[in-house]
Amino acid sequence: MMRILVILCFSAITLAELSPYGEKTDINSLRLMERLPNNIIPIWYNITLEPNFTLSIFTGSVSIKLKIVNETQEIVLHAYKLEDIDKEDITINCNNNVNNTITKVSTNNKTEFLTIKLSKTITANETCVLNFRHFQGNLSDQFRVGVYLSKYNEEGSEKLLATTQLQKTHARKVFPCFDEPHFKARFLVNLIRNKNYTSISNEELENSIPLDSQRVLDVYKATKLMSTYLLAFIVTEYASTEVKQGQRVFADRPAIKNGEANFALEMGIEILSALEEYTKHRYALNKIDQIGIPDTYLLLGAMENWGLVTYRKGLIIYPYGYQVTKNIQFTVEIISHEYAHQWFGNLVTCSWWTHLWLNEGFASYFQHFLPAMIGWDIADIFVTDSVHMALSEDSRNTTTAMSDEDASDIIVYQKASSIIRMLNHIVTEDVFRKSIILYLNANQYKSTTPAELYQAFDATIKQENKTTLLGKHTISEIMNSWDSQAGYPILNVDKTNNKITVQQNRFFTDGSKDDTKWIIPLTYVLENSTHNFSTTTANEWMANPTLVLDHQLNGWVIFNKQQMGFYRVKYNEENWNLLVNQLNKKDHTEIHVINRAQLIDDAFTFVQINQMNYSQVLELSKYLAKEVDYIPRTTFLKHIAVIDTKLAQENGRKNYKIFMNSLFNGSLLNTITMEEQPDDSLKTKYLRIDLINWLCKLGNQKCTNYALGIFQNNSTVSPDLQTPIYCGAMRIGNQNDWDSLFGKLKKETNALSRSRIINALGCSENSEILSKYITTLLDKNNTINVLTAFRSIVNAGDFGVEFLFNYTYTNFADIKDMKNVKTIITDIASKLNTKTHEEMLRNLSQKHPELNSTFNNALKIVRANIDWNEKYSTDIKTWFSQYEPNTNGSAMIPNVFLNYFK
Repeated sequence: MMRILVILCFSAITLAELSPYGEKTDINSLRLMERLPNNIIPIWYNITLEPNFTLSIFTGSVSIKLKIVNETQEIVLHAYKLEDIDKEDITINCNNNVNNTITKVSTNNKTEFLTIKLSKTITANETCVLNFRHFQGNLSDQFRVGVYLSKYNEEGSEKLLATTQLQKTHARKVFPCFDEPHFKARFLVNLIRNKNYTSISNEELENSIPLDSQRVLDVYKATKLMSTYLLAFIVTEYASTEVKQGQRVFADRPAIKNGEANFALEMGIEILSALEEYTKHRYALNKIDQIGIPDTYLLLGAMENWGLVTYRKGLIIYPYGYQVTKNIQFTVEIISHEYAHQWFGNLVTCSWWTHLWLNEGFASYFQHFLPAMIGWDIADIFVTDSVHMALSEDSRNTTTAMSDEDASDIIVYQKASSIIRMLNHIVTEDVFRKSIILYLNANQYKSTTPAELYQAFDATIKQENKTTLLGKHTISEIMNSWDSQAGYPILNVDKTNNKITVQQNRFFTDGSKDDTKWIIPLTYVLENSTHNFSTTTANEWMANPTLVLDHQLNGWVIFNKQQMGFYRVKYNEENWNLLVNQLNKKDHTEIHVINRAQLIDDAFTFVQINQMNYSQVLELSKYLAKEVDYIPRTTFLKHIAVIDTKLAQENGRKNYKIFMNSLFNGSLLNTITMEEQPDDSLKTKYLRIDLINWLCKLGNQKCTNYALGIFQNNSTVSPDLQTPIYCGAMRIGNQNDWDSLFGKLKKETNALSRSRIINALGCSENSEILSKYITTLLDKNNTINVLTAFRSIVNAGDFGVEFLFNYTYTNFADIKDMKNVKTIITDIASKLNTKTHEEMLRNLSQKHPELNSTFNNALKIVRANIDWNEKYSTDIKTWFSQYEPNTNGSAMIPNVFLNYFK
């Protein structure tokens, strides 16, 4: 299952407008959920279902073959919100041929149990078949779980589609079943459909039998042993791509005709092959289909149903030539994630939801490393996308262990995958892979706990004679300290001339303390030794609060090679200054690129908890003028966004912009060509986008002139560069230029291109142009997404913030009844940082008491920004004072830059 943790502009909507994490089973209900007794085990289900689109219901029947473990006179299983389950429609036949009847049927909506009382006791080791001749449920488009309706438009006509979403506990809403992941069984699925529709399920279609002039019965081959939550079926008028190697992609007919599913099909084939090669385990089923569900009808990003993976349509179905690289990358990642689940989650399944990280952690791990196997250079991006995100989330005092049922998605996905990456570095890739292969082979078609995973690693390490990698520990001991405890350690490193003292403490961002300790793999590099960052097995193991290392040191030491360990590192002042000196005044590449990003991420985080000053981290950041790798730069840009958003004009904002200019005017300009090249790596593409976007945003005239020239010449602009180029052009463009871009919008029919143009139209720094734009947006005949348009103005930069705030203040009567006015107020407030802003906002609040709650929240945001300035402004302003403008008010621009934008 893939949660959406990033904001991307796919399809006609943005994922940010949808639920960011998708469906999330109520945590308290899972924690308190009463479990089924283990005295009965399902062997197979024979299910027949018929969705009725006209009546918005589905009807069904099911036979369940059972193995009786302990004698019983009742059968307890799950059923919830199913109608017409009467004892007259239930029978049971056992192999002892004893006539057993149903005496009572009761349901419990709290436990979601269906209890069937029998006239006679069934003895242990018997097998029985429990038959439900009829049941019925609602087929609604209101609830996106169980079996439900989706709607979509195809060439002006509304179409209906029935689909399923059964994880975690929704199979019981479709048919009576043993709805816990460890109850694996085989499923024989039969679907009754209208003859004009197509059905799809987990396995291959075996036969289609006409029932009458309108209805057809589709009979599917039996599945492998699997959990109930992985069952899926779809009834649709969709078309599909041509079958290739047992794979198809389904979507609406125009999309298939236009080739919009071809990229997903090609990637699916490559990724499945890479997984089979890596795991040395052939994919278990006979086919695997992918299908794009209408975006607003799938609460998750995707779902790994075995053999039938569902996605939000916009994530995998689109005209390839209109899509930006970042979103194409995410398509590759999400397919990798769901296909990895076919092994990690489907073939081998967590025994209960406390161990969901076994499923999601491995899928998230392979989400980045599978693409790297097929030529997508994103392995390093894992650090910024997953490790840094997880470190941020896991530093709260409310966080939980990976093995807790109420663990957040970031813990279950990003932290778990980061811990798995750490495990890989601890044991080496060769041992890691062999351990994974053993784990899959030993537990296929079973459910597991972390113990089985660790046993496979310990066994492989022993067989490979690699026990020295673990010191005196076992994998079980090491990993239990990471999966069963919340949070992570910070290492405080105190370096003197002849020793290094390392202390571990749990890291909190709120100053909390506890005595949690971990078994930590310590890796480090000394300046006066060979700079071997490639070997990442542990130099030392740290299980105690303090460890002292004896070394003759004449230079710096850096810990956590390639940030393989899930922890932060804080150095004493002497060592910190040596590291800064190395980056700024010596060869910065002597320190591994991931460790450069680690230093930036840790340092900015330490500022938040008053363990470092902004002047210290900004001094480190000066080296970025030499940096040409995407990983450190994107880490810096993520953190500098705080200053970019909050820093007030009077506290050195002009100097800040000159500093930022200097970071983009250095080596990057000698490395990145403006024109895209066929052999551009992903990182090069992203660096180019950042270069144009930031320099134009910072007001660099050479950048904006270049962008305007490209626009006015009607030069072809790739999807990647449309927003930065068009935005840069609009910053200095006149009314004619703006009207020209607006004309492009009116002619453009592709939703992806329209979104990029809308984002650029708000970049104008002409008040008259923006005023006319807002008038257009407020017109009743407007077809532009108003929220997107307003956000484009406020996110464009300082001018847009001030303009939109003043416009809102003066013309609030015109916008107060807008659908998204509350969101717009909050967005503007996030960029306001002076007492004048605060007073104006308070005045506006007093005039409109009907929005009192919204304004109170906005005032809290502005006050927080003001407090931030009062806390940090002296340090920041003093440091930025070294970046003074020329007497004409502009910054010094290196000659290379003048030659670059021609």
